[in-house]
Amino acid sequence: MEAAFRARLDADQGYSGLLTKNPTHQRWRVLRGPRIGYTLQELADCFDAGELSSHVAKSKNPEEIGLGRNVTLFDWLRHWAYVAIRRYRTARNQFPQWQAECYEKSLGRNGDFARPLDSRECYHVAKSVSRWTWRKDAEAQARFLARQAAKGRKGGVASGAARLAASEDLRASARLMATQGMTQVAIASALGVTDRTVRTWLSETGNEAKIR
Repeated sequence: MEAAFRARLDADQGYSGLLTKNPTHQRWRVLRGPRIGYTLQELADCFDAGELSSHVAKSKNPEEIGLGRNVTLFDWLRHWAYVAIRRYRTARNQFPQWQAECYEKSLGRNGDFARPLDSRECYHVAKSVSRWTWRKDAEAQARFLARQAAKGRKGGVASGAARLAASEDLRASARLMATQGMTQVAIASALGVTDRTVRTWLSETGNEAKIR
């Protein structure tokens, strides 16, 4: 319906709705009808079905018109920036380069709109996103490292317990093989360990085996 009214009134097709004239300003003469408010049905009655259907949004993303272009650009740019900022984590005094990259990306995405935003609007979106991500990334990185360290400690405990259990199984197998008369070399070959390891295991219990 908004598009239909825009066409009926021959209004600016690229108007985003951010700015409007002040109806209380002395330079403007405001004319009002008998009523201020209208229902959607009353507004729809101004058009026939064919006129409304001809203004149905054809874009797969109908929100990418009017004010929705700013929102779409902002959301797309911030998601890109959350990852791209990682390249600057160890950089110092490179915020101007980061802001310029965000601006370049915003201009590129803006070109996808059927009616692109003004370049100044792209600049302000990029400025907002670049400042926020630059200021917050150090904190996000610290939280990420803390999570990774916690996972590493948890995994280390579990893997350590598994390695200990596996070692005990090998020790028991070595001792059993020694009682059956196998040499240290044969035991080491069968278990996939060194001769010295087998000798250490067997010496702990006094259960020596032949070297050869």
